[in-house]
Amino acid sequence: MASPNNKLAFFLIFSLTLTQLSITHATPIFEVTPHRILKGWYPKTHIEIENSLGNGLQAKVHCKNNFGADKGEQVINDGQSYQFGFTPNFLINTEWKCDFRFSGGAVSTMIYGYARDWKRCFKHCRYSIAKDGVHAYSTDAKDDLLFPWEKPTSA
Repeated sequence: MASPNNKLAFFLIFSLTLTQLSITHATPIFEVTPHRILKGWYPKTHIEIENSLGNGLQAKVHCKNNFGADKGEQVINDGQSYQFGFTPNFLINTEWKCDFRFSGGAVSTMIYGYARDWKRCFKHCRYSIAKDGVHAYSTDAKDDLLFPWEKPTSA
């Protein structure tokens, strides 16, 4: 049975360690969040979105996450890809939602959610924009999700 002094010592050491983490990252106290403390310790996840529409068709992609990060609208030419990376937050489920558009359709969907995708594509999540929708691939290159086009639109 642990004595009250041992429990207090553990609590103090744990508290000081967390304080040290926030200081070593040189983050002002008002910006300290679990996401900032884990940054650098937790592997970065990369999102890759490829345009596989063919026939020279362009696709437009606009991605935002639930913490306020906005990647802005990206134009992806046929055969090209767009990539970005981030550090997921497993304490507060990181989610990335993207709007995909091309001349034949549009879809708005969550392309990454930590709770859903940490096993599927832990470090590298690949997506392909195709005529039937947006395909998502797991780390074993298996096409395991499809987000079909919802409506025609003008790109």
